[in-house]
Amino acid sequence: MAVARAGEDDVPAQAAPVALRPFLHFAKLPPRALVAARRALDGDPAFRARVAEQVSADDVGPAGWLLLTRPPGWEDELEALARRADEERAVVDEQRAEDGARRRLGAAEGAARRAEETAAAARAELAEATSALSEERRARRAATKEAAELARRAEALAAERDQARADAETLAAEAAARRELRTAAAEVADVAAARPPRSEPGPPPAVVATPPAPTAGPGDAVARRESAGALASAADAARALSDALADAARALAGPPPAPVAAAAAGSRAQPPATSGLAAAPLRNRPHTSRRGPLGPDTPLRGPLGPRPTAPTRTAAPLPPAIFEESLEAAEHLARLPGVVFLVDGYNVSQAGWPGTPIAEQRRRLVDALAELVARTGADVRVVFDGADTAEPQPVPTTARSVRVTFSPPDVEADDVIVAEVGDIPASRPVVVASSDRRVRDESHARGANLLRSSQLLALLRR
Repeated sequence: MAVARAGEDDVPAQAAPVALRPFLHFAKLPPRALVAARRALDGDPAFRARVAEQVSADDVGPAGWLLLTRPPGWEDELEALARRADEERAVVDEQRAEDGARRRLGAAEGAARRAEETAAAARAELAEATSALSEERRARRAATKEAAELARRAEALAAERDQARADAETLAAEAAARRELRTAAAEVADVAAARPPRSEPGPPPAVVATPPAPTAGPGDAVARRESAGALASAADAARALSDALADAARALAGPPPAPVAAAAAGSRAQPPATSGLAAAPLRNRPHTSRRGPLGPDTPLRGPLGPRPTAPTRTAAPLPPAIFEESLEAAEHLARLPGVVFLVDGYNVSQAGWPGTPIAEQRRRLVDALAELVARTGADVRVVFDGADTAEPQPVPTTARSVRVTFSPPDVEADDVIVAEVGDIPASRPVVVASSDRRVRDESHARGANLLRSSQLLALLRR
């Protein structure tokens, strides 16, 4: 191209080949200029000779010099040069390929070593975790056994306490009966001592104003013994009836709250029963117990005070280093024994599938919850707003493991969820899945664990 430009500038000017004229003013030649140059050299011998005069073999190389000078047999020599160039290029390409393969092999071996090291570390961690799990299981079994032993001992101590209380009540009742019997015997002795002794018969008076007083003899002693025996029998019958009434009162109201010693001391502080009460028929005595009269306003108390109220639910604790709003927390809660999942249906479905028709949202959510039940065994219940909606609703069948509920007309699903938290027994953990603030606050106040809608969706898509 330089020879063509120089010829244009010579005086007289030497015209450049027609094929090269379009490229004379290019600062950077395009690839198609090479094709045009080859065509110009082949078609214009004079131009080829001018080029050969301006360059040397060192400038254009052996193949270029053959193309310019074209000695006899130049085509065979050019073909041989081309073959040698192809062979050299093939050797270079092969060497490059071998070097690339060697580099890739080294990289693969390095990756294999790193993978083996990672696998060894994972195996070590697995062994450590397995050992820790075994230790935890042994500790749990030991704790369960110890708890069972403590429960057995507590039951035995409670039985001993109840037996001691019953024995103390029996002793107190027997002491009261003995006091009543001694009082009655003393009264009988006082009456017998007050009778005048029988005197010798004398001459009858002229006027008998009153019948003669009874005499005291062997018959009187027999009568006193019979009277004492009758009083003792009556006291035994009264004691048996009192014990029966006290047992009935304990069956209805439970044992007395005060210690037995205080009850016994109180019994000793009472004044002794009068002979009139001791001798009165049992059906005329007022109905009492060892704690005093039983009236319609008498509170019924157990052995430790008022009857206990229903247990209060508390939120299930999370393992250490697990945060409440993490996916690990959701996975842990889903696997709690007996757990109940209460899902705020539309709050979760609209967060998971926005823009999808409502019926399709419900179907997708219920299907995902069914997979969660199959994976964890949790009791899952989902509540949607509006039982009177015009949208088609999924119909629960016996094969479906998720209980689907629609709130009644004029009732929000929030109210149904909060009410159901209170209806579930406190012994079962409850997890409420919702991002609604009112649902979360009221469910938390009732002892439920909380999941946000995003947490549940992440758990469903895991």
